[in-house]
Amino acid sequence: TLVRSHPSLGSSRIEITQLEHDMAAAVNATDLIQILLNIVVNALQSTDKTQVVHVGAALQSQPCNLAMFVNKVDEVYFGVDSFANTAPLVSITVQDQGSGIPPDILPKVLDAYFTTKEPGKGTGLGLAIVTRLVKANHGCLRIKTHPGEGTTMTVWFPAHPVPAEEPAETGTG
Repeated sequence: TLVRSHPSLGSSRIEITQLEHDMAAAVNATDLIQILLNIVVNALQSTDKTQVVHVGAALQSQPCNLAMFVNKVDEVYFGVDSFANTAPLVSITVQDQGSGIPPDILPKVLDAYFTTKEPGKGTGLGLAIVTRLVKANHGCLRIKTHPGEGTTMTVWFPAHPVPAEEPAETGTG
C-alpha cells in the first residue's frame, strides 16, 4: 500500500508473489518495511519507462551455500559476514525491468550518499539504509544486475512459522 501511492510508481505495476505458507522473517517489522520500501522505490526509479516490478518471497528449508556468495562483475553481496544463515530462511526478491547497473557503478551503489540522479532528485541514502538494516537484523543482501535488462535484489533472513491463531474464548459470564 505504501508503494502503490508513491509518485515513482507512475504507470508501472507491482506484482507480488506471496509465500505458500505463513512464515515470519526474524527481522524487526519496521526495519523490514523500510528495507522493502527502499528497494521497491529504487526499482521503480530504475527507468523512466513503464515496467513491471516483481516482488516475491520464497521459503528455503536449507541454509544458503555461502561459498556461492562471491562478488562478481554483475553481482554483489552485503552482510555475508554477519548473516545468521540458519534454516528455515525467507528470501524476498525485487526484480525490475530497468536499465541495469553498469559494472563500474555496481560496487558503489551501497555507499552512503552515492547517487546517479541529478542534484535535487535523490539523496543516495536508500540502499545505504537497506544495508544498515539488513546487517542489524543479521540478514544478507544480493544485487544481481543485467545491464540493459534490469536488476534483482534479494534479501535473506532466518524465519520461523507463524503460530496458528487460537479461537477466541466465548464466555457468557
